Amino acid sequence: MVATVSALAPYKPPADAREHFLVLAEGWQPGFRVRIDFKPLKIGRSSSCDIVVPDSQVSSQHLEIHAKPNQPDATITDLGSTNGSFIEGKRVQGTVKLRPGGMIRVGGQVFIHQYLLKSEVARAEEHGRIWKRPAVTCSRCCRRRSALARS
Repeated sequence: MVATVSALAPYKPPADAREHFLVLAEGWQPGFRVRIDFKPLKIGRSSSCDIVVPDSQVSSQHLEIHAKPNQPDATITDLGSTNGSFIEGKRVQGTVKLRPGGMIRVGGQVFIHQYLLKSEVARAEEHGRIWKRPAVTCSRCCRRRSALARS
């Protein structure tokens, strides 16, 4: 029997079998998990943001995170925040890549970037651990309420 290198290499699932998430590790609601999809995700204190963070150290429009489905890295853009955004303790200047497992600090909040298999996502959804962005909100207050409602 002849074994080829590809037969011995560990199995890597196709990139499209994974999804990007941000998980709040420390802060106002630990365990809060949100999917990063095709649309950039904006984080800040303003009710116009996708994730509204109740922290006085966070700017109204603090940062934006974007991830492409076939790439494991996400990109972070600091939106001119006063106190800054930090990846692994280093201040973000402009747009920076965030690897899976990388940590972002925004004020007193620490988020972790996850790049999960679809099977892991299904398991998390089963347990109600994923917040889904509302498609339509009736007003700014609904967005704030829905962002804080899930854990």
